[in-house]
Amino acid sequence: MNRNVRNRIESTRSRARRNRRARLVAACLVALQLAPVTPAFALTLAQSPLYAGGAIPPLVMLDLSKDQQLYKKAYNDYSDLDNDGELETTYKHSIDYYGYFDSGKCYSYSTSNQRFEPVATTSTKYCTAGTNQWSGNFLNWATMARMDAVRKLLYGGLRSTDTGSDTVLERVYIPPDAHAWAKHYSGADLDQLTPFSVPT
Repeated sequence: MNRNVRNRIESTRSRARRNRRARLVAACLVALQLAPVTPAFALTLAQSPLYAGGAIPPLVMLDLSKDQQLYKKAYNDYSDLDNDGELETTYKHSIDYYGYFDSGKCYSYSTSNQRFEPVATTSTKYCTAGTNQWSGNFLNWATMARMDAVRKLLYGGLRSTDTGSDTVLERVYIPPDAHAWAKHYSGADLDQLTPFSVPT
């Protein structure tokens, strides 16, 4: 058989294969368009464990470390909190410190209730100098223990009072031993963060 004839036969076969593939793809597309559309139904999931019979609410157990590290200060003054390549060795006003206090509020200490209470809002995290107010952001930096951060993250904090009109969060007990800490800040804006002024 001649080489040209053989090439023509192979060419005809490959065209036939391509035509069959094209017809198959077209048939699949037509079948997909003609297929009935079924609506999606809402899925109702159980809100309690299936094996519990439905009368017991679900519970979660978290196993946290019991070591003394959780009772140390949350902001240790030798971390780079804002990833600028420099350690934060004291309070830095541009950082929003996480904690029980609202960074956008100013607080006064109530001696009758023995707690800090919000008295004003602020968009700059500063309070008016000379008003005996504390910045919520500064209080978070100065007072938060790691355990307080864990409690706030998991369930909103330890509530010593929780009524419809009053919620009081209580910090973790810090033993007066090596767990106690001191913070140092002597910035020029001290009187806008605390009731105190910069010593001269």
